[in-house]
Amino acid sequence: MKALVESEVKLRENRRVNQQRYRIKINQHAESLESDTRRLKQEIRRLEIEYNRPLCTPTEKTPWSVVAEYYRLFRHGSQVPISREHTFHPREAQIQKTFLHQAMATNICVNSGFGIDALLKEWTFVPQKTGSLAVQLVRLEYDDRATMLATVKVLVTITEEVLQFSFSHLIDMDNRLSPLAEKLLGRQIVIPIMVRFEWDATTAQVASLYSTQDLVNPFTKVLGSLKGAARVLNNSPLAVALGAASI
Repeated sequence: MKALVESEVKLRENRRVNQQRYRIKINQHAESLESDTRRLKQEIRRLEIEYNRPLCTPTEKTPWSVVAEYYRLFRHGSQVPISREHTFHPREAQIQKTFLHQAMATNICVNSGFGIDALLKEWTFVPQKTGSLAVQLVRLEYDDRATMLATVKVLVTITEEVLQFSFSHLIDMDNRLSPLAEKLLGRQIVIPIMVRFEWDATTAQVASLYSTQDLVNPFTKVLGSLKGAARVLNNSPLAVALGAASI
């Protein structure tokens, strides 16, 4: 009889412990759902603000705000078509184009020439397939000569499309990858760039935009040899583009 009572007590205790554990799990699950809901609402608000951002630059333009906005808008490259035949532009392209015409001088000096069209054309030589390009503003400095010095990182993920676009000389006629191309595939190349923005206080616009970059070291790091980097960069549209680009 005593054993039966003790067994019943033990069963009740186990049942009580299990119920407590179940309630704790339910509460934790509810808290997790509530936290996820809050994060989703915050993300929705952020996206709404981003989408509804006006198609113009802020009323008060400063060198700092213009350069920061330039790299925010072009963080995944240019969406503006170069061809005059394109009459319809996606919203992002409209925002980018409007910003450039408001923030940059009509005859802006860039690495490859003059004018906003020259600046836009430079972007077309950089691989801009979905997810393959990210441009990050790392640091921004201002000197007494109305010059902004921007430290920028360009992150290029080497996909098969990027290999075809920028390193086709590493692929044979049967579409087989060379050993160097195989080493690059799937890797992310981080390219440091220094960009100098000359500011015209009279017009509150960027008068010139020049850049210098280091391509050799990032590729040498990934490929393991300077010779390999030279082979990859030789005749590469990416090397030519970044060598002439004012990104």
